[in-house]
Amino acid sequence: MNKNAIKFVILCMSCLILSPNAASVALVDIGRAFPEQSTGMIALTLTLPFVVIIPFSFVSSAFSNIVKKRTLVLTGLVVISVGGLAPIWTKTFLSLIVARGVLGAGLGIMIPLTSGLIPAFFDGKEADTLFGFQSAATNVGQIIFTLVPGLLVVTGWRNIFWSYALAILVLLVAALKLPEPPRAINEENKRTSLDRGIFVVFVLAILFGLFTFPLFTILASFVTSQHMGNGSTVGMILSAETVIALVTGMLFGKIFVVLKQFTGVLGLASLALGFFLISHANGLPMVFAGAAVSGIGMVLDTVVLVIKASTLAGKAAATMATGLTITCVFLGQFLSPILMPVLVRSLGNTSDRFTFLATAWVFVIGLVLFGILSMFKLNSPAEGHVHG
Repeated sequence: MNKNAIKFVILCMSCLILSPNAASVALVDIGRAFPEQSTGMIALTLTLPFVVIIPFSFVSSAFSNIVKKRTLVLTGLVVISVGGLAPIWTKTFLSLIVARGVLGAGLGIMIPLTSGLIPAFFDGKEADTLFGFQSAATNVGQIIFTLVPGLLVVTGWRNIFWSYALAILVLLVAALKLPEPPRAINEENKRTSLDRGIFVVFVLAILFGLFTFPLFTILASFVTSQHMGNGSTVGMILSAETVIALVTGMLFGKIFVVLKQFTGVLGLASLALGFFLISHANGLPMVFAGAAVSGIGMVLDTVVLVIKASTLAGKAAATMATGLTITCVFLGQFLSPILMPVLVRSLGNTSDRFTFLATAWVFVIGLVLFGILSMFKLNSPAEGHVHG
């Protein structure tokens, strides 16, 4: 079994996670191609895959202990390839939307395995480090599926979907290099059900997605309403955040070795500081700094949650547990635009600046609670190697 080849497959798969964002560069052109459709319907070409990901991720996670993991991966990649490339030849808006839904289904099948394969093949520090690189690869994919479609869109909006040819390459690599993971055979790892304690991790993952997603949903309106820039400016800010997140993912293994159970504390502190900087920003430098610091926190806490889920589940159920954790983050992000306005309205202020401030205080509260638990070793994600 070639472990380096397996790592390469996992990282290639991770590059596809944020691939639906490819449509973001062509929304205006798609609107012109289908003038009879409302702005909300046009936006579905971007948002629908992320919605469809959620139920299919739950199903894939649940079946990961029944169906062969390799089969799920290859099935997901085939569906991604079909759904990703199909819009090149679609003639109607309905067929375009159906294709985007198929893309989301394929991603939903695959995404739980991008994290779930790590504890299935690797243990200890090697697994922890790979979780960090997996997060970094996701950000590399974000760059690929923004930059390449941005270059292709000038030749016609349909051509942006050629970027999904990458999924075919990943499929070929996975078919050639990915074996079926060995089954856990010792007594400790025979169980494939989830302990009650892991559902706390799932709830935390939902809350994490809920409270971090405003960085992406309201940053544009904040920057423009404060006369700091336009959509291009927001793109540069989020690109900077992506680069910082990428570097943080690559360094996660080293950070985790040093900080151990306090890695999550640093992540929450980074999120609190980042959102405070944005909420008090009077110019672009503070917004850039806030987004960058927030990017550090997002990576650290996402990976800590996945490692904690893997540890609590045991090796046999780790794939299902880590897959469900990532799915819960997606669920929180989906709920964020719905629930966050309600929450801030209940506090009597609906401005974007106040939303960032209120969210920062949520992270401060989490920081205090998590810090206390970490000091008393009641919550120890740093011990979160998957024990084989």
